Amino acid sequence: MSHTTNTNPNEQQAVEQDLINHWSNPRFLPRTKIGVIGYTSAGKSCVVNRLLGVSCLTDDDAAPVRTIKSTYYQLQFDRQEPLIYPPNRDIKIPVTFIDIQGLDKDRPTVNDQIEAGNYLDEIRKADCDIYILVFDDQLRYEQEGWINYIELTLGRKCVLVRSKVDICYLKKFRELANIPFGRSTPEQRSQYDQRIIEQIRYDNQVELRQMPFWKKDPSKKELYTNVTEGLRQIYKTKLLPLEEAYRFHEFHSSQLDDSDFAAKPMVLLVGQYSVGKTTFIRYLLNEDFPGIRIGPEPTTDSFIAIMHNENPGVVPGNALVVDPTKPFRPLSKFGNAFLNRFVCSQIRNEILETITFVDTPGILAGEKQRVDRGYEFSQVLEWFADRCDRILLLFDVSSLDISDELKRAIEVLRRNDDKIRIVLNKADSVDQQALMRVYGALMWSLGKVLNTPEVCRVYVGSFWSKALTFDTNRRLFELETKDLFNDLESLPRTATLRKLNDLIKRARLARVHALIISELKEQMPSVFGKDSKRRDLLNNLHLIYEKIEREQNIPMGDFPKLDRMQEILRNMDFTKFRPLDRKILERVDRMLSDDVPKLMGMIPQEEQAYLQLSSQSSGGQMASGNTIFSDQDETPFAIGGVEGINAGIGECEWIVERSRHEYDQTFLQLSPQNGKVTGASAKQEMIRSKLPNNVLGRIWKLSDIDKDGMLDIDEWALSQHLIKLKVDGHELPNVLPDHLIPPSKRHLTKNTNNMNPSYGNSGVYPTLGNTSYSGYN
Repeated sequence: MSHTTNTNPNEQQAVEQDLINHWSNPRFLPRTKIGVIGYTSAGKSCVVNRLLGVSCLTDDDAAPVRTIKSTYYQLQFDRQEPLIYPPNRDIKIPVTFIDIQGLDKDRPTVNDQIEAGNYLDEIRKADCDIYILVFDDQLRYEQEGWINYIELTLGRKCVLVRSKVDICYLKKFRELANIPFGRSTPEQRSQYDQRIIEQIRYDNQVELRQMPFWKKDPSKKELYTNVTEGLRQIYKTKLLPLEEAYRFHEFHSSQLDDSDFAAKPMVLLVGQYSVGKTTFIRYLLNEDFPGIRIGPEPTTDSFIAIMHNENPGVVPGNALVVDPTKPFRPLSKFGNAFLNRFVCSQIRNEILETITFVDTPGILAGEKQRVDRGYEFSQVLEWFADRCDRILLLFDVSSLDISDELKRAIEVLRRNDDKIRIVLNKADSVDQQALMRVYGALMWSLGKVLNTPEVCRVYVGSFWSKALTFDTNRRLFELETKDLFNDLESLPRTATLRKLNDLIKRARLARVHALIISELKEQMPSVFGKDSKRRDLLNNLHLIYEKIEREQNIPMGDFPKLDRMQEILRNMDFTKFRPLDRKILERVDRMLSDDVPKLMGMIPQEEQAYLQLSSQSSGGQMASGNTIFSDQDETPFAIGGVEGINAGIGECEWIVERSRHEYDQTFLQLSPQNGKVTGASAKQEMIRSKLPNNVLGRIWKLSDIDKDGMLDIDEWALSQHLIKLKVDGHELPNVLPDHLIPPSKRHLTKNTNNMNPSYGNSGVYPTLGNTSYSGYN
């Protein structure tokens, strides 16, 4: 059955016109609600004012704007002029903007702030048609969750707006060009413009699980200008989301800032009071630094960071932790009790241009070590140990006892045992026999604390500028000092490799931590028995460890300490933990398998560039200056400066002439033919030195200057001189230096080896392998 209705065309036009008039009346038009979300101080209210068309921030209709948090609850603003829909210029859409309270990303919740877990409720209660996410920094995984919630759960549209790009541009320009933007030339600006824009666009990218239009192009390769920039990018885009999702920072280490990646190598000095920590730094710098206090009593009562600055002075801790250029911002979590005992001593010194030293208070005995300081000393020590490049653990020959407090400090440092170097200071205050007993006692004490099968390396010396009390072991002290200083001098060159190594360790720990937290979440009941199950999981946390180790094939050495995890978990609500997100876990796995090897391949190039830059800045020699590293170089007081292969440099007489009479007698006994001896006749005499054949063959090659396969009387004397040096324990050169070439042969050389007649080069000649003369074996 059908039903037909006849409609008058005039009546139909009248109805349509009536509907148009009705919906054109602003009183009857439904207003489109657009919500603005984001973190506090991201610029949300500024975006609202711009969309409202407000030019003056003092207008009554303007959203409140300040440099700090200004929006404490949702504010609604009706735009006076409706928006015109672009496809049809006749459609006008009235709009209401909702300025939603921002979420504080840096501090825990207080009375006037909403909790992070309830921010999705704030977004839902706003009930907007469109949401605008305003952000002034790299997108976080938490913000990715907001977008997913809006797009997938609420079924609304979310638009991203990057604010404060000008500030980000200026910051990145200074990082790349090393000069402020205002002092740059147009050529420099055009040089970095495109690179900075690409980096900002890269920071804006975010991968979403069910939103393919946000995914990055897989064909687009990630390019890094240097290793440090690459570390920063892969941390913020791949590792940081995992840390934030599973609350890694509350359990282990605080979030890394940009200053952590750009920081200079840091050397941490730890030990009991009056072992010579501050004096050691004074010995290295060869001058006092602001705030220095040296004495037999406990003098250093603060953590002192000694850094380079053209204007000497002391910066207090509270001002230091808010400086974005210094890597100390996370230390604010230890409170004023620590910050009042933390200062930065700034001084103009050449060594500090590449290395930062941190002097620590002497470790005391008894309760005063733990209670009277007012802060957790071991936690602060652990923070510095995680971020420093080298840890110098100093002992005094007069106080080898390892107290319980020092033992706890060493246990905190053991997580970074690859950075620890042990120094036995003030070794000149005892004679040779007593030093042997002291060294043995120290090794015995360390063996009980370190619990490692390997014997640790101990540097023995006296690191101050006063005269030695017992001069018997002077040679030993010089060699030990040289080894220790060579280790410290290598830090600027290997700092990037250390940062990469630390990031790998952090990623492995974060991965295991995420598996532990997600496993606890999975085993928690949804309704009843939560408290009893939580207690059971805490008491049997070791079973969780064993299950993850077995199922994920992860070594137990990657797991965090069991007792520490249990202590922190006691105050946690397991129901708020996140289930395992395979996507971000796979992102970290790809980082370790793909990105890290790429950065590893760039490290040798950067090390070579660093060496070339150091050589150019010092004219081909080691940088000279008023420092303990270089004061003695190029002088007779350099270690090995007038010994071994360097003996005779700068002298008019050939050094071999001093024992020439003995060498000539041996040469004549070999029955030379035409003034020369062959290899066969010289072999029996040379092997009496008991040196290996490869060493004797190398000596023969160095001595046979005219390369005729035989030795004349001068070349024979030179060979005997080199044998004597090797028997005495000195190294042989790769190329014969000029001062050892016999005067009768100097016309044959073209000065290709042209060794610089300076002191302190005993260690610059590489040792050859199995090198022998074909007619000598």
